[in-house]
Amino acid sequence: MTVRSLMTVCTLTVCVGLFGCKGAKPDGPLVGTESLHDLMESLESASKPLFDRSAGAALTDADVTTLTASANRVQAINAAVKTRFAGSKPPTFAGHSEQLEKGAQDVLAALTAKDTAALQAAVKTLGGACGGCHKEFK
Repeated sequence: MTVRSLMTVCTLTVCVGLFGCKGAKPDGPLVGTESLHDLMESLESASKPLFDRSAGAALTDADVTTLTASANRVQAINAAVKTRFAGSKPPTFAGHSEQLEKGAQDVLAALTAKDTAALQAAVKTLGGACGGCHKEFK
């Protein structure tokens, strides 16, 4: 590899690292033009705090704030996915979306009650929706 080729590769690597290779950022605001792939990446990012939580751990006020924001973001992304893409997919796609919505609503209810057992069950519902959809469509 020549020095010039190496410099070109390094420059491209730095540009991709700085600017990314796609237009949407997983935690950025929804603009209505995201691809299904971008929305799924955003959904993964939004749900990470819920899935990373230790089962049965006590809920602090900070946890409730963080996890509420996460569940609200999941709902917003899911609504965009359902509105924009469910009509062009098999009916089971909408079913997975509805299960995800139920899980997010249950998460919010569990957080309001600070009920760790209910939170764990709701996160399991979310995981089932994600896993079922990935198994069928990914």
